[in-house]
Amino acid sequence: MLSWLIWIPLALSHFGIGPFHIAEETSSVVRLLGVLMPATAALLLTSGMAGKAGVHKLLGRLAIWRGLALPALEIRHSAFVASLVLAGVWATWHIPFWLLLDTFDQFGLSYLVLNYLLVFPMTFHITWFFNHGSSSVLLAVAFHLSFNIVITALLPVTINLGAFGLLIAAEWLIALLILPYLGPSGAAKRPGRRPGPAQTPAA
Repeated sequence: MLSWLIWIPLALSHFGIGPFHIAEETSSVVRLLGVLMPATAALLLTSGMAGKAGVHKLLGRLAIWRGLALPALEIRHSAFVASLVLAGVWATWHIPFWLLLDTFDQFGLSYLVLNYLLVFPMTFHITWFFNHGSSSVLLAVAFHLSFNIVITALLPVTINLGAFGLLIAAEWLIALLILPYLGPSGAAKRPGRRPGPAQTPAA
């Protein structure tokens, strides 16, 4: 929600709602601060719950929001269910940010729908990287960053709805292939816990 405290006022200004106006040049810089808020929240929460030792451990895995939430969810749920929960939260978290993009101004609601459809398979991919990479957040971050660079800069498919739709279809196909191999994270493995289909480690 810390991100929304930044993004919502910017979105209101962008659409001319409310008494204040924030220049687009300023907005384009300030909106990036919202991306850092999940890491800030993770550090604050970990500090309050586990003190300095917990913070050092989190930073050792390159802290982001998911580095705290995914292991916690996988203690009680399968990797599949944990990914679904995170995907819903992650997609909803992005809404004010997506509203600020030129592509939303161009395509409207369909752009939000396509982004929602993309976030879910992306979440399964990131869960796979996290669970099969010794709970290293670095692998998940590297995947997410490189993916964003490719689809927005090198091959900007998000500016064409047809190309965007094909990308989403490919991402869903890959996600369906890796679902049986998501596996729980090392922190979530407990003696006597019987893994379901979505928790079976890769061979």
